[in-house]
Amino acid sequence: MSRYSWIGLATFWFLAPVTLLWVVEPATDENVAPPGDWLALLSTEAERLQREQVLLDEKLQHARKRLAQKSEVGRQLLEGRLTIAEAAREFQRLDGEQPDICIALRQRFPGAEGIELHARAAVEAALNQIGDGASAHEASQRLAAALEHWCTYHQPYSR
Repeated sequence: MSRYSWIGLATFWFLAPVTLLWVVEPATDENVAPPGDWLALLSTEAERLQREQVLLDEKLQHARKRLAQKSEVGRQLLEGRLTIAEAAREFQRLDGEQPDICIALRQRFPGAEGIELHARAAVEAALNQIGDGASAHEASQRLAAALEHWCTYHQPYSR
């Protein structure tokens, strides 16, 4: 078979299904919208996407603000200006009633419940700000011991 025969055969196998589809379902008024309707649909969809973008931007700004506040709480905990209980309550306040955050905390700290989840998250935020060196190791050990002591002796139902 010549090269042109292969091209012709490939073209036929490609165009045959397309032609068959066109023949089987011809364009009618029910399945083809007039050009003006398409423009209206596209305009409506563009407006919806813009509104959604504004909402997502607001959520992102809120999340960034909350993350900065949590970082500050972690820094204060690391410096000893907040207790673990105070940091846990502040994290709990910042997280509010967001079920996604609670689910993530339960996955991150299995076995912990309630305010203990937020205490562990606060200590983790503090530990994330520790650099390298002997003082960092000492601060890390101090926070870990304080957390374990707090988890052992805190009242699980207190808020």
